[in-house]
Amino acid sequence: MNDHPLKPSDSEWQHLAEQASKETDPGKVSQLIRLLCDRLDELDRIRKERSASSAPRPNGGSGGQSPEP
Repeated sequence: MNDHPLKPSDSEWQHLAEQASKETDPGKVSQLIRLLCDRLDELDRIRKERSASSAPRPNGGSGGQSPEP
């Protein structure tokens, strides 16, 4: 089993980029680029969610708003 959950998606976008670089049909290139952008956007979203969930929370981790003075 793969220890790194993002690795399959990373590999997928690289494969799509390579396919697009070798494709000669403009319609297929456009389709591959759209798929590539979708995969990269998905990876970016996942990484941002993970980053946000591991960031320290204000007020000692309560997650709430600061009490008003």
